[in-house]
Amino acid sequence: MKETLIHYSITDKIRIRYQLWRYINPFIRKRINVPDKTIKDNIYLFTLPRSGSTWLAELLLNIQDSFLIDEPLWSGNIGSSRATYARCDEVKKLGFYFIQPIPQKADWPEAEEFFSKLLKVQVGKYGLFMEGDLHQLLNTETFIFKFCYGNLLLPWLIDKFQIKPIFLIRHPCAVVHSQMNMPHFNYILKQPEFIVPDFRFSDCYKKYDHILKTIKYPEENLAAHWAISNHYLVTHPYNNDKWLTVAYENVYANFDEEIERIFNWIHKPVPVDKPEHFQCRMLEIKLNES
Repeated sequence: MKETLIHYSITDKIRIRYQLWRYINPFIRKRINVPDKTIKDNIYLFTLPRSGSTWLAELLLNIQDSFLIDEPLWSGNIGSSRATYARCDEVKKLGFYFIQPIPQKADWPEAEEFFSKLLKVQVGKYGLFMEGDLHQLLNTETFIFKFCYGNLLLPWLIDKFQIKPIFLIRHPCAVVHSQMNMPHFNYILKQPEFIVPDFRFSDCYKKYDHILKTIKYPEENLAAHWAISNHYLVTHPYNNDKWLTVAYENVYANFDEEIERIFNWIHKPVPVDKPEHFQCRMLEIKLNES
């Protein structure tokens, strides 16, 4: 299977080099000695692709002096254990799977070291900062991490770093339908079988082999990934204790109540001038996906 590659033009490469030199590298140099406690000052969003994370991240970015760190674990296609492109070189070196599991009691010092640097924003890779306004980077007080590929390592991460994330879940039919219309998942149409390659802690998937081997259709493949990733969290003792579980559909149906609950969890005031805008934005997203 071919990997998803990012090809930059000469103009793009020059622009990226300038942005690294002008904004990102000076910022990272100032982060060298930041204390571990800064990790708890950030906001962490965990979900799966096409679950409404972009919309929720847009709302959170209305927090003053905030900046988005977008999908730092992205590393290519489902079905491959080694990505030729990743937003962080460390993800590639560690051999992370598309949705990498780390059992809660696992010992993986290299992964722990990587996350320590990542959560303190000490990793100066352009791909991590490409969705934010680099002019505001040096003034940032709150970093918003959006993880679309980290559900299966969340309890491990909480135990290591004592973060209090938001877990966003959306109905599987809506997620699968949206993924089926997303170019990034097109290869599933040609190879719908659920293939589990060799990677660290792959037993988290292989224990479902008796089910996964029966998959014949793309919808089944994507639904299986949804089920494995979300079942682990919704049945975990930490659910709605160490993280806040938010249903996308509940936010749509009970906007004011759910937004109040989210902002209470992160100890921030609700942006008073924004709710109507984001209700309209959610409707726009829904119409585009229908």
